[in-house]
Amino acid sequence: MGLAFGQGIQITTVDNDGPAAQAGMLVGDILISVNGNKVGAEDVVEVISNLPIGKQVPVEVIRNDARKNLLVKVGQKP
Repeated sequence: MGLAFGQGIQITTVDNDGPAAQAGMLVGDILISVNGNKVGAEDVVEVISNLPIGKQVPVEVIRNDARKNLLVKVGQKP
């Protein structure tokens, strides 16, 4: 898929009423960037937690071997 080792996070759950679902993210997508920052398992929480609530940010995922861009509105942590 053209990813460096440690890059990307496979999405295993999506809250039906959450921002990810509203943006079109699906279980099985591989999240590779948030707001222009490449993410991996070690830094994804930090990258997301530093975003202001309510801001819309671009995210890039890989789905079925194709890259897809989504726009996610940052929500408050449940």
